[in-house]
Amino acid sequence: MALGLALTSVLRKEVRASRDPLARLAEVTEPINALSETSAVVFAALQISFLQEGCPVEVQAALAKYFVGLQNVSDDLYPAFEALVKRAPKAFLKATQDAAFSRVRLPNVRWLIAALHSASSNPANASEISSEAGEWLCRHSLAAEAGMYRNTGRDAAKEAAELVRLRAGLESRLSAQSGPEREFVRSRLKGESREGLAQLHLYALELLAGKALEGAVPALVGWAYADALNSDVHGPDKQFRQLVRFNAVDWLRTREAVRTACEPFLAPDASATARRAVVTMLGATGDPDDAARARAIFETLDRDRSSFSWPADPTYSQVDPCDPSTQSPPNMDKIVTANAGIDVGVLSDPTELLELIIIRSRVVGVTLFA
Repeated sequence: MALGLALTSVLRKEVRASRDPLARLAEVTEPINALSETSAVVFAALQISFLQEGCPVEVQAALAKYFVGLQNVSDDLYPAFEALVKRAPKAFLKATQDAAFSRVRLPNVRWLIAALHSASSNPANASEISSEAGEWLCRHSLAAEAGMYRNTGRDAAKEAAELVRLRAGLESRLSAQSGPEREFVRSRLKGESREGLAQLHLYALELLAGKALEGAVPALVGWAYADALNSDVHGPDKQFRQLVRFNAVDWLRTREAVRTACEPFLAPDASATARRAVVTMLGATGDPDDAARARAIFETLDRDRSSFSWPADPTYSQVDPCDPSTQSPPNMDKIVTANAGIDVGVLSDPTELLELIIIRSRVVGVTLFA
């Protein structure tokens, strides 16, 4: 308890000096680590911070984030942790936001999400949590790198060319925005340059789960537009659809709110970005009429795009390798030769998806007949 009091005092001084208390925590707790009591001390400090009058939220959030990042935290502490979240969710919402942008793994970060869900049983807390989650969804990035997979083994020239392509596409979408769209971005979205935005969006969707979504539709539309403008390869698009589609609280009202919110994005001067946002929103409701409308809009957007067809592959197995009566295919020599010359770097490069699929299609046949 004494160490917890001292730790809280040090962090409050950091805030008064306009410094980041989280940056100081690791240094202050280093001597405690040798005692194997770090989690107990940090949790004591966290409890004390809520008992002290006027303790800054920054201190409470820093302690909460640091605590969930510790190893071997006893599950026995969770009920007390949850009680603190129910008492003052604001600090834990900030800790969750900071955790999303963390560059290190936090082993117990799920404590934050689970406890905030539990705190939502109080209508006042639920409103605060939903509001904060909506604000997170309206964060967006104009970094073209968000749309690119990173691979340390990837050819540097190929990665640079991909980045140039993505930047050109983003510039084209920005220049095509209508006046109302620019105003929408200016007034409703907030720029965010830190890495980890996709994780923050995922946390926001998780915190909205199980709640009424009608009031969150503006934030959901904001996310859909930002995603259409500059998609993140790690963005939670599946979770977005699941949240809206499986809404068991106010699905009908949410669906009507979605339809209403989409109308401005279907104006004659609306850009393709706005229409893609509409496709995302209508496609998420799960309503057959909305799905049909989304498909019609999508087809007009991709009308001039050439349809995809698989390239001819002479190394593809001409027989079904899963049929017990199958004999070795006549092109087996070509398949073996092609597999012998595989570039193993392709196997770990997610951007070489087509080549990867072709390689995998040969594996079963080679395994059975080579």
